[in-house]
Amino acid sequence: MLREALLKYRGLRQQVENVLLGDDGDEWEAELKNFLAKRPCWGKINPVKQLKLVSSVVVFATVGKFIARDNFVVDTKSDALKISVLGDNLIDWFLNGDGKVEEPIEGQVLLCYKLQQFSMSKSIIAGLGGKEEVETTLSEMFSLMKKQGNGETGVLLNNGHANIFCIKDQNDKFRLVFVYWNKGGWHVDAISLENPDGFHYGRQVFSSFSLFDLILLQ
Repeated sequence: MLREALLKYRGLRQQVENVLLGDDGDEWEAELKNFLAKRPCWGKINPVKQLKLVSSVVVFATVGKFIARDNFVVDTKSDALKISVLGDNLIDWFLNGDGKVEEPIEGQVLLCYKLQQFSMSKSIIAGLGGKEEVETTLSEMFSLMKKQGNGETGVLLNNGHANIFCIKDQNDKFRLVFVYWNKGGWHVDAISLENPDGFHYGRQVFSSFSLFDLILLQ
């Protein structure tokens, strides 16, 4: 319990440092001071009603690099993790050539939101504070898949509905990567943030736990 709490707040502290040192650091500093003083802050932000926070999950730190091509492999016979389909976009954007390689990560808390209505990709991301605030990694998504490698019940939906993550591809462009369980394996694919199709009620969106979330949850 203590270890999980320390991992959670170390990640949160890093999020605070990142936004304060970013291009909009002065704005974040002013709003953070308002928040700490229990004054109204981010008055222009209207949290989207189509997202409902339903759970959180701890993703533990890793020690080695995450090589996407070595992990995202179609295999429906494995007892550890069954993957039945890798979509064309996922292959083109994350697995092409040498594929994406991610550095080791520190412990992180991911928040899980459930869509309450049909929502466009850009609306979802904007409602959670923007791409940088909602960003997760392939490594984090993969670790959740492994916990439910055979479609067991867990934080990921296993009913055919999408679990959505905002992740940078191998060219550092943000994409929405989604995974869902169907016919004995996980299907994994990705779409651009400009994709007009959107996602329907009941799908889940995962976000890193950030200062923005604290503001929304106060």
